[in-house]
Amino acid sequence: MKFYRKHHGYLLLIVALFLQCSKTAQDSSTVLAVIGDYTITEDQFVQVFTDFKQKASFQDNGQTRRQVLAQMVQQKLLEMEAEKRGYTRDAVAEFERKRLEIQGLLNEYFATYISPKVTVTEADLKEYFVRFNTRIKARHIFAPTRQKADSLYRLLKNGQSFVRLASHTFTDPVLKKNGGLVGYFTVDEMHPNFEDAAFHLNVGEISRPVKIAGGYSIIKVEDKIVNPLLTESEFARKKEQLRRYVVFRKRQQAAARFVEQKRQELGVTFYPAGVQRLFAFLKQQSPGDANLQFRMEPGTGVPDSLLQMPLVKSDLGEWTVQTFLEKARFTSPSEWKWIRFPEHLEEFIAGLVVREFMLKEAQKAKLAEHQSFQKYFNQHWTDFVLTRLEDSVKAHIAIPEDAILAYYEANKEKFVVPPRVCLREIVVESREKAQTVERLLKQGADFAALAREYSQRTASAQRDGRLGCFSRAQLKTMGDRFFQQPVGSWFGPLQQKSAYIFYKIDDKRPGTTQPLEQVKEDIRETLRYMKMDDALKQLTERLKQEIPVKVYWKRLRTVEIKRG
Repeated sequence: MKFYRKHHGYLLLIVALFLQCSKTAQDSSTVLAVIGDYTITEDQFVQVFTDFKQKASFQDNGQTRRQVLAQMVQQKLLEMEAEKRGYTRDAVAEFERKRLEIQGLLNEYFATYISPKVTVTEADLKEYFVRFNTRIKARHIFAPTRQKADSLYRLLKNGQSFVRLASHTFTDPVLKKNGGLVGYFTVDEMHPNFEDAAFHLNVGEISRPVKIAGGYSIIKVEDKIVNPLLTESEFARKKEQLRRYVVFRKRQQAAARFVEQKRQELGVTFYPAGVQRLFAFLKQQSPGDANLQFRMEPGTGVPDSLLQMPLVKSDLGEWTVQTFLEKARFTSPSEWKWIRFPEHLEEFIAGLVVREFMLKEAQKAKLAEHQSFQKYFNQHWTDFVLTRLEDSVKAHIAIPEDAILAYYEANKEKFVVPPRVCLREIVVESREKAQTVERLLKQGADFAALAREYSQRTASAQRDGRLGCFSRAQLKTMGDRFFQQPVGSWFGPLQQKSAYIFYKIDDKRPGTTQPLEQVKEDIRETLRYMKMDDALKQLTERLKQEIPVKVYWKRLRTVEIKRG
């Protein structure tokens, strides 16, 4: 069973598709196993074994063949047990089945109608080659809504100072003080739309409002640094890697354009009263949180008067609040996290309308009959069902207190927290600023105050430069240097790429051993996991007493598996 646990992640996904075993075999001589009314054929075994071998890189021999076939048999038995327990028929399963069907159809629609239109030219590859070798310094002004962003853009065009306007707009203390400065960045370090706009601006230019997560940015580019040593040979070496990345980015962009275009074509129009009242109600469900935390069954706790309010209309018809809540059940919390204003809620609703259009078109085109849809659904459904069964088995594994204590005593080294050094930092983007900070530190200026004022790394600057506490191993090659410095001392600047960094030793903490009570539940879960192999083996053996199983081990020797 160790083979199963070690490679479970790979094998589960591969087996899922091919264990939709037929109840009768056309040629009994090709049957490798019979589990109740189900069969595993040579073709199914070869496909699973070949795919698994490519991912797990093991040798083709009698032992590994037997292990893979045994795993296929075990998985089918466990699936049958999960079905017997109702894990495929209850409300949780029905919700997951519907969610997977929706996601699978959306995947197929994208692959059929959107992805094929994406093309990547030689010019695209060269552009991204340059981008990856370019760092841009920029400022931005953020606005949560398009209306606010347009208003700010008009002020800029009328002569308002970018830095002053950014300082009045941001509530973030660092961005407020530095006039919206985000420092230097390159590919994949900002929102894709922000990045695209910045790379197409010249130094000193200001962009129109750019749609990003949660709102809009107006961008001003202040500097561009391009690696002067780019060569055709380096481009040639990285060409295929670049192609994969550019295809990925262009597909993302194509999907976003499609949603926006289809929203216009469908004539999505909102009822303001419905949007405002729904937004107010959802905000009440998320007290003290800037973002909405929507997780409710349709109608649960929602006043009938609100449920019946018209919310949005399009070529697909009119949706009430109740219709919207039903559609929104199959979205994830992460899709709600940027909703902070009614305009964001409208974008979310419009996205659901476009999604409904895509699903209807996918159903008309019978995309669920595509092999890729079946593969996606079967893999994820089998994973869901077996995970539910395994969770149930694990929950019933009793771990006595003395076993927890024995594990703790025998593995004390696992619960030792090594010595740590606590650090602060100041990160600046130019040698000139580094010289200024160094001079002020030598004059006795407060490190925390300088971090707030000068550091371009917002996350630590907001905490007076605090980075956290780190072990010697976590600090890698710098570990010895940090641990040798006395508490209260600072050093720098150290140059890293285009940044200059100062560090201060804030504190040193000795190594400690975590007490048993603090780690008891973690140990309990570890021991349960360690016993899972035996528990699943015992369950499998019991199921074999209830369900007839016949495995033709000798036939494995003659199964032909192509090399390569």
